[in-house]
Amino acid sequence: MVSENTGIDFIDRRRFPRFNVHYLADVYMGDRNIYATVIDISQNGLGIILPEPFYVGDELELRIRCKIADDDDTKTDIRLGTKVIWIGEKNEKGMYAGGLEIVEISDSDKEVLKANIQELAQEQQ
Repeated sequence: MVSENTGIDFIDRRRFPRFNVHYLADVYMGDRNIYATVIDISQNGLGIILPEPFYVGDELELRIRCKIADDDDTKTDIRLGTKVIWIGEKNEKGMYAGGLEIVEISDSDKEVLKANIQELAQEQQ
């Protein structure tokens, strides 16, 4: 794949497909708690928009409010342990985009995530 803006080849090395979402997330790092937006998700990782920078290798705990099923009232929170894989520069709105790898998830939250991804795959075909 060639990036249209730069003409540079870009190879997507992700093992699992990502699906576009707009989920709210609480991000915990030590005693700090900030709010963020998850913009894409897979079984292995997620893209996130953060109001402050983090650094590659930082470990973040997240609580994500996922939508499960078509019923807007059916929401399920999942908790994830993640590691920052990349972080972008501050954008014009003062926010930072980043990529997180899921490094810890309970079996029950993994099932919720898997069901959510299956639904997203059907919706975004």
